[in-house]
Amino acid sequence: RIAMSFAAKYPQHVSALIIEDMDIQTRPMSMNRIQSPNSREETLRFNRTIRSSSSLSTTTTTAKTATTESDVLHAFERVGYPKELVTSWLQSGRIRYTKDEGKEQNDDGVEVSSLGGYYYSDVNPAFRQLCYEQFFITDHGEETWKALAAICGGSSSSSSSSSKDQSYSDMHVHGRIHVYYDPFDQRWKSWYTRLNLQPAYCELD
Repeated sequence: RIAMSFAAKYPQHVSALIIEDMDIQTRPMSMNRIQSPNSREETLRFNRTIRSSSSLSTTTTTAKTATTESDVLHAFERVGYPKELVTSWLQSGRIRYTKDEGKEQNDDGVEVSSLGGYYYSDVNPAFRQLCYEQFFITDHGEETWKALAAICGGSSSSSSSSSKDQSYSDMHVHGRIHVYYDPFDQRWKSWYTRLNLQPAYCELD
């Protein structure tokens, strides 16, 4: 949406705009497939450094038991994430195990040993929650897209431009020809941006 906003406000500085996300559509919280069974506040407090919640205590030291994937699944389950999704992140590395032999103090001032390490999550449930509350719910994306369509002449159909000769006639007013080498065909080719912001590929004779 940032790139779209810039293009709508300063079209003279943009030669092409590639849209690769679905953030144009207005999406209220009801469309969020992740629904926490607990409070919103718990989602916002989600700690992406996940350690075992159980511990073994002595008179002077508390040693946390080794953190397992079950601890990770439980942490995400509390904020509404399905097991299958979290498991895929564990497998892909978006949630990863980190060794940690250090010690720290808990809220009672007792020294705590981590016994092996913890899991860290690149996935941030709080970020997703706030995106729906403050970003996706607005009509900014849809309105900006309409503004861009007006700037580009209101063309929304690719069929009309595809029937033309691929030449400068349907090129975006601020566009230009881009030349590239196709290693598969082993020859030079080119492309440009049409008025409807769709790419057009050309042969170089």
